[in-house]
Amino acid sequence: MRIFEATTPFEESDFICADIKRRVMAGASYSDFAVICRDTEKHAGILDGAFGRCGIPAFTSRRRDLTDFEAIKLIYTAYSAIAGFSREDVIAYSKCPLCGISREECDELEGYINKWQINGARFTDPDMWNMNPLGYTTQKLDGRGEKLLRIDSIRHRVIDPLVKLSEATKEAKTVGEHARVLLDFLLSSEIEEKLLSRADALDAFGERELANETRSLWKIIVKALDALYEISADMPSDTDSFLSQLKAVFSATDLALIPAYVDRVTVGGADMLRLYEKKHVYIMGVNAGEFPGIVSDDAYFSEKDKEILSEAGLAIAPDLEIKNARELYFFSRAFSYASESVTLTYSSCTAKFKSAECSEIIKTVGEITGGTVKPVKISALS
Repeated sequence: MRIFEATTPFEESDFICADIKRRVMAGASYSDFAVICRDTEKHAGILDGAFGRCGIPAFTSRRRDLTDFEAIKLIYTAYSAIAGFSREDVIAYSKCPLCGISREECDELEGYINKWQINGARFTDPDMWNMNPLGYTTQKLDGRGEKLLRIDSIRHRVIDPLVKLSEATKEAKTVGEHARVLLDFLLSSEIEEKLLSRADALDAFGERELANETRSLWKIIVKALDALYEISADMPSDTDSFLSQLKAVFSATDLALIPAYVDRVTVGGADMLRLYEKKHVYIMGVNAGEFPGIVSDDAYFSEKDKEILSEAGLAIAPDLEIKNARELYFFSRAFSYASESVTLTYSSCTAKFKSAECSEIIKTVGEITGGTVKPVKISALS
């Protein structure tokens, strides 16, 4: 076990990468290494840059917000659109790449909608749109009839699935029925097939991580609907209530990926990363308040209130004690992944060059080892 003190997180990241490179030059494989921190987003730009400069291939497991993905945006914008078929909501839905029209078709439809200020029932009008694509003008439609037919065809490809969704949601009365309605909408829109096709295209461009994320989205959506159905299938619900519950499930879902079996360093956050074993583990950012992190209780009830409620049989968890234990568990789990060596690193300054201190764990390690393991300043190394 080794401990190193850096001046800044930049020096800390550069040292970790240089040390990995040194070991690889001595015969190790990149897949022998894992770099673990408490929050990957905090170190992402700094660490990624260091890996790039050293030419080290790495797989980074990051917490991803599901709402960043097109399939989830499609669901949300579809429900927004059927709430009243407002111009803004319909345009937002049509801009989702998975809705079934090309970017060029979307631009053409948006231009026509804005020119004629189309709103509400005019989107669902069964009669063909016949307004001049040029707007109010004395010019006739001569030569533009083909364009008008094309725009109306695009309109139906966008609106018809939404109309079916709208009608079905009005009939649904329970969470389970709403879940079936959404699944039918996604199946009829061939979302699974489109996601697989998009993933294959990303693979062809070498974007393997993004391709794997795209492939996993359909399973995540189906599992979310399964969870809602299992928990509250018979619960009465309107469309807004169902959508709120769906958003709650999505917000509590982490998108975790298994790295492909290639020679790459594994990088990730301590709360998300799952490993079996790595020969060498680097735990970075072991600073006071960062890793293990400082926990706070933002609940309405104080700890004393919770004790009173607990005595009355109304326990509220997790409390501060459990949160503290979880932080320590994240650290010990990261530590336990190593089979040959563990390297702890921390910085005396933050990325904004404010003073920082090492975590109590650094001092504890020194006490446990009788002072044989103590920090070495990176700036003192050759």
